[in-house]
Amino acid sequence: DLIVATPAANKRVVAEEATGTWCQFCPRGTVWMERLTYKYPDHFIGIAVHDSDPMANADYDNGLGSTSFPNAKVDRGAWVDPGAMENPFITKVQESVAATLDNGAEWDATTRELKISLTVNALSDLDNGYKVNVALTEDGVTGTDAGYAQVNAFSGTTDLIDINGVNWRDLPNPVPASQSVYDHVARAILAPFAGLDGSFAETLASGATKTFNFTYTIPAEFDEDNMHIVTMITNANGTINNANSVSIADGIANGFVISETHDVSLNNATTIFPNPFSNTTSINVNLEETTDVNIQLYDISGALVMMKKYPNQSGFFRTTLDGSGLSAGIYTLKVVTNEKFASQQISIVR
Repeated sequence: DLIVATPAANKRVVAEEATGTWCQFCPRGTVWMERLTYKYPDHFIGIAVHDSDPMANADYDNGLGSTSFPNAKVDRGAWVDPGAMENPFITKVQESVAATLDNGAEWDATTRELKISLTVNALSDLDNGYKVNVALTEDGVTGTDAGYAQVNAFSGTTDLIDINGVNWRDLPNPVPASQSVYDHVARAILAPFAGLDGSFAETLASGATKTFNFTYTIPAEFDEDNMHIVTMITNANGTINNANSVSIADGIANGFVISETHDVSLNNATTIFPNPFSNTTSINVNLEETTDVNIQLYDISGALVMMKKYPNQSGFFRTTLDGSGLSAGIYTLKVVTNEKFASQQISIVR
C-alpha cells in the first residue's frame, strides 16, 4: 500500500543498495528497489551498487563501503535492510531542499563521449559544506558470464514476490545468467564518493545558479539508451540533500549548459562608471575576441533582477545600465562572455 506523506517541493530521495550476484539474500533488495520505484516514480531514485561481480564499479563500491550484504542507505543516512527502505524514504521525502538540480547532456555516438551539465538552483545560501556529484546507472543489464547468475536463498523456501508477480521461491538457485536482468546498476560515479571538493568555495547565494560540467566515455558494452544521469547535492554531514535523475535522451533534450569560469583578466577589462549611481551607469568591456555578451544583475539576496544579451560583440563594448526602476542598495553585476564571467558590486543611491 502507498504510505501517505506530503513530499517537500522538488524533493527526490536516493537509495543506494549494496548488492552482488553472489549474495544469497540480495534478491530482497532487487524486489524492494522495483517496488519503491513503481510506487514513488517522481521521488525515489534507486542505485544498485554491485560488489565483486561483473557489474561492480570499484570507486562506487569502495565509497559506499558496506561490510554486509544486502544493505542500503537512504539519502546516505543509517544502514538499513533493503526491505526496510520505505520508512526512511518517507521521512526523507518530506524534508525541504536547499537547491534544485537540472540535468543536461550532449552525446557523441562516434566517440561515445557523454558531456553532462549539472545546474544547481540555490534555494538557500550554499556554502563550502555542500558538494555535488554525478552518477550513471543502467537498466536491463544482462550477461552470459556465470558471474551474472544470481544466487537465490529464497528458492523453494520463502515467498519473495516482485511487482510483476514473479515469486523468487519458484526460481532456481542460482538463477542462471540467461534468466537474470539487473536494473539501477551503478556504472560510474564522476567525482569522489563524498562529492566534488570546493563545489561552493564561494558561497552561492539563494536565488543564484551555478553549473558544473562532467565528461564520461561510455564503454561499448553499456547501453546508453537504458542509462540515467543521477545528480546529487550533499550536506556538510555527508547526507544527500536533494537529487535528480533523467535518461540520457532527456538530458540531451534538456540541452547541455556550459559552466562558467570566473576570469580575472575579464574582471580587469571591465569598468563601471559612475559607481555608485542614481539612475544610469556605463558598463565598458575590452573584449579579446568576438563573443556574445550577457549582462546579469543580482540583488543582495542573489535573485536575478535584470538580464540583457548582446550577440556577436568585439573590441571595445559599451552599454548603459538603467537602474531607475530598482530600489537603492547593493547589487552584483555579472558580465558573461563565452565560458567566462566577471563580477563586480555596484551601488544604487537615491
